[in-house]
Order: sequence, then C-alpha cells, then structure tokens
Amino acid sequence: MSNMSFLRCSLIVGMLLSSLASISQEQDFGWWWAFSAGHKFNTRMAMSVDEEIRLNRNASTIDLFFTQVGLSYTLSKNWKASFNYRFIRKNQLDYWETRHGFFADLAWKKRLKPLTFTLRGRLQGRGGEDQFFSGDGFSPDWFFRGKLQIQYDLGRRLTPFASLEAFWLLNAPYSPEMNGDLTRFRYEAGLEYEINRKHSIGISYMLQHNRLPLFDEYILTTGYAFSF
Repeated sequence: MSNMSFLRCSLIVGMLLSSLASISQEQDFGWWWAFSAGHKFNTRMAMSVDEEIRLNRNASTIDLFFTQVGLSYTLSKNWKASFNYRFIRKNQLDYWETRHGFFADLAWKKRLKPLTFTLRGRLQGRGGEDQFFSGDGFSPDWFFRGKLQIQYDLGRRLTPFASLEAFWLLNAPYSPEMNGDLTRFRYEAGLEYEINRKHSIGISYMLQHNRLPLFDEYILTTGYAFSF
C-alpha cells in the first residue's frame, strides 16, 4: 500500500462515515487528526511531541486542539513508565477556553506471537485555568484510565489492533456528586502501517460512549508519526 493510497482511503472513509453519521443530540461523528514526533536518547529513555486536532458536529467544527510533550522510560523488557503534559484549546462555540492536562502512565506489554498484549494504567489530572491558577489553588479533575490493546503481527508492515479503555473519575472538585463514576468507554479498531524505520501512518475507528451525559461519538482517527 503506497502512502498516497493510504491517505486517499482515509479521506474516502471519513467522508462516507460523515455522511452516514446521525445528526442528533445523542450521537455525533468526529474526526481526529494526529501528528507525533519522537526521539530516543538511549535504549531506555525517549521523548515525544504530539499535535492533535479533533473535529466534532459531524466533523464540521474544531472541538479542540492540543500540544503534548512527554518523556518515557523503559523499566524492563515488559514495563514502561511515562509522564506527559498537554496544553489544550477547547472550542466553547462563542469563545476558546484554555485547559491543561498531565498524566502518568505505567504500561505492561507481553508478546505471545502472533499477538501482542498491552495493559496500561493512567493517572490523569485535567481542567481549566481556574482549576490550576485560581485563588482556590491546585484543583484539577482526577481520573484513572485503564486500557487494554491487542495487536496482531502479520509479519509485514501492516499491523491491525483493537483496544478497550475505561475512564474512572476519582475526584471532581466542582462536581463531587460524580466522584467514583465510570464516565466514559472507548472501543477502537484500526491499522498501523510502517513506511520505514522512521515513519509510520495509522487509521482507526472508535466508538466513544460517554455516560455523563449519555452521548455516543463515532470517531475516525488518522495519524502520522516519525522518529529522529
């Protein structure tokens, strides 16, 4: 599969799904565009910079965009830890809100050919500027996110995958009645294509089920990543 063919397929699938998505208050179609750059300092430590734009309202409006910077450290053959900061601009339709997010990950990976299993736990804090820099002090919303991903090794450059992720709200200072709730689930399946050792592209389709409020999003994701 050539690079241009892959991009054409992404555009065609996106337009078809957008035309089929229902326009209602209970569900929506979105399109997420991601760009990632990574660099390995040595065999254990690496950094990454990510840019992402997320469209909603049947892929007609920018919902948000963010810049993310992270460091990861390989603890052993199967374990990896990372820390990331995310600067977010959120579209509130009549104004743009600045948000901040940070999270620490601990991931376990096991290869049982032809499958690779990855189990990741994420502790995440996020919120608007008033939750970080107001007189009330440091008071972001805290989440725990658990994710299971399975990849299938075809022995070629193309790798299919599927994943399930759950969001558990640990503490919401401004909405304490929601503490302890499972607020969101993500079900995703997709393909990654390795162009060469430094460049790769990917496409996936995700169902994001939001429980508070009850709302389903059908999301196409397309991405490009390179290492240097």
